[in-house]
Amino acid sequence: MPCCGGKRSAMVAPRTTVPNTQGPVATGGREAYAAVFEYTGRTALSVVGPATNRHYRFVGPGSRVAVDLQDASFLVGVPQLKRR
Repeated sequence: MPCCGGKRSAMVAPRTTVPNTQGPVATGGREAYAAVFEYTGRTALSVVGPATNRHYRFVGPGSRVAVDLQDASFLVGVPQLKRR
């Protein structure tokens, strides 16, 4: 049976890291501050923030994403996300 030729390992996305600090986020002409969330699950996760309608993508375990503060209170309630 032939091997996949390394294609499977090429499909794995690298971990996304964001500095563990709060800072400004571009929000279409105005400035808001961000909270950083870390994903503790096993695969990947996408979340849409209800306040800003932004899509937040956590590519795998340990990935960190800066989240608009308007959406942060919602993401606190999402299982497997921890605010950093």
